[in-house]
Amino acid sequence: MDVFTIEDIFDETLVKYLLNMVNEEKENFKPLDNVSSYFPYFDGLYFMEKFHSMLNQIVRQLMRPSFVADQKRFECALVKNFQGKFDDINDRRQIGFMYHFYKSPRRFTGGEMIYMDSYLNRQMTLEPKRNTVMFYDARLKYTINPIGNGDLYTVHGYICC
Repeated sequence: MDVFTIEDIFDETLVKYLLNMVNEEKENFKPLDNVSSYFPYFDGLYFMEKFHSMLNQIVRQLMRPSFVADQKRFECALVKNFQGKFDDINDRRQIGFMYHFYKSPRRFTGGEMIYMDSYLNRQMTLEPKRNTVMFYDARLKYTINPIGNGDLYTVHGYICC
């Protein structure tokens, strides 16, 4: 399996906390390109601890060989309107993840992850769902569709060895 998702991974309290934080810190987001921006003061420690505690399950679901994760090399960023084409391969990156959150009801369009499934040999599309994480093989090449009519927030990162 190239990608697997876990819905409602965190308590709704965390989603509300993150939404409140991005609202209070909106002036501190820095541009990545002409559409996307990131919050430079986000450390992602909570996500690192949660995902490292699930590492065996994640590796098994993705049918990847086991590896020893380096907690010092956990990469994590909080991004507003994350989109584009991603095909940068880094040997230390083993597993990628995208955690999505947004205000309910959903107002934005786009944000779908499109990739070629290597097991089914066909193109797959995954919708960004609120309070859902997508784990994927870090070697996977994918595209995130452009976002319009609202904001999608993504905690994006990698578990490294």
